[in-house]
Amino acid sequence: MGCRGSGANILVKPFLGTKDTSKLVKAAQYGAPGVYSVAFTNGISAEFTVLEKSGLHHYRFPAGPKGFTIDFSHTLANDFVAEQHTPRANGVNGWVEAKTTCNAGKYKLYYSLEFSVPVTFSNNGEHMVTAVSANGANDVSIRVALSSVSEAAAQQALTTQPFNSLRQRANDSWEQMLSRIQVQGDKEREALFYSLLYRTLQSPYDISEPDGQYRATDGSLQKATGKRYNGWAIWDNYRTQLPLLSLMYPDKYGDITASIAEMYLRGKRITLRKRSLRIPCAPNMLWSYCSMRCVKGIR
Repeated sequence: MGCRGSGANILVKPFLGTKDTSKLVKAAQYGAPGVYSVAFTNGISAEFTVLEKSGLHHYRFPAGPKGFTIDFSHTLANDFVAEQHTPRANGVNGWVEAKTTCNAGKYKLYYSLEFSVPVTFSNNGEHMVTAVSANGANDVSIRVALSSVSEAAAQQALTTQPFNSLRQRANDSWEQMLSRIQVQGDKEREALFYSLLYRTLQSPYDISEPDGQYRATDGSLQKATGKRYNGWAIWDNYRTQLPLLSLMYPDKYGDITASIAEMYLRGKRITLRKRSLRIPCAPNMLWSYCSMRCVKGIR
């Protein structure tokens, strides 16, 4: 029951040979807050790290022909709508549109990808390209950044740090967030607690730029004095996650509730239906969300 989440836009798939004809089969993997690594049975390995809206891919290949397939129409579960991509020197910029959770609306993301080595691009379908290293490098990194505002903002957000430095910054950032709550006891239960807390903090997520610009619900460009967030599941979490955020992360909760209020000022609607037990509850959920901020004196 319910809907699957949105996201997983733009698939980057490494391959061996001159064409992408085989599946990737995992042989081993490792994950921690801000980092993920995987090894495949064909000898390719990859590691990823991300901090806020900027990340870094690092791929290692065995000797021989190799390349990447980039699918701009890929999504996790919901419908692809449209995309536009423009190759540039060693990279590509563009935007993608896809349906939101339950295919109820749509969202637009701007992106920038930049390879660490010279590459040549060739079309591989209407919404897909193949990228091949011009010098056959076995060690390739891809810098990736996203923005809700523009391609230029995404390109400006590309990290210039080496992988290990960005990974350490990501680790430090998550440590600061997760250490707000201290638990002791059985080690497996401790690990489970922090794993669940990590997932709890995945959303809502910051969609604003450092200067305060962001795209509102209606697509208009706005500017706020604080951060603006998106990624809501209020029906599911207004009695669980949201009170936790207000208690443990009051420094963020003020901007979170301001983001909800502005969402309705910019075109979001609440529909009340007769003889429905669920929909009339929606205003009460939102009011409880924002009233926690007032009662607790969060600004």
